[in-house]
Amino acid sequence: MRILSLNYEYPPIGGGGAPFSQGLNEALVRRGHDVDVVTSGMADLPRNEIRSGVHIHRIPCIRRHRGYSTLPELATQVPGSLKKAIELSRTGHYDINHTHFVVPSGVVAYLLKRVTGLDYVLTAHGSDVPGYNPDRFRLTHRLILPAWRRILSEAAATHTPSQFLRGMIRAKQPELPVDVIPYGFDEPPTISAGSRQNRLLVVTRMFERKGVQFRARRTGAPLGGVRRR
Repeated sequence: MRILSLNYEYPPIGGGGAPFSQGLNEALVRRGHDVDVVTSGMADLPRNEIRSGVHIHRIPCIRRHRGYSTLPELATQVPGSLKKAIELSRTGHYDINHTHFVVPSGVVAYLLKRVTGLDYVLTAHGSDVPGYNPDRFRLTHRLILPAWRRILSEAAATHTPSQFLRGMIRAKQPELPVDVIPYGFDEPPTISAGSRQNRLLVVTRMFERKGVQFRARRTGAPLGGVRRR
């Protein structure tokens, strides 16, 4: 298959859905598929690059930090991404467009479908779902809700990695079919036999909704033992 992947963040830019989409795309390449990624660029990154067989097309936009971006910065990525996606779609046939995040990438996927007819599969990761990140996006989610619903309704399929996010999406769009596909991971290395300890590694941003406090209580570790980096 020939797959177009849209994600406004792609390593080394971003976190969360960015490394997930990278791992998925590289796994698809190992299975013999062709994958083109359209994503945000920064001045110190090449405009075009092949990494682990994945063709990455980085779009000039306003972005000051690799780890996060503001809403105005996100908006600057949309026009260039749409232009590049149309160009790629017209020069080579794609079987499907896999888009990560309902906004802003879903805006590009929706408009691309209107122009070229290319269907898109949509994966919602969290902050693109109304109610998930109210401390930052409450007003924004209210303003874009009609467009958000339209983008979801036009998708060939919608996925999310958790039942919790599925419930939040269905709360805003009850009739929408949403499949839960948990994040995958590579097989861990073999650990040699030896003494074992009850230890738990959690790698996450320190937000209450991530539930680190509950993991610490279940394992008996004091909350003061949590280390930030």
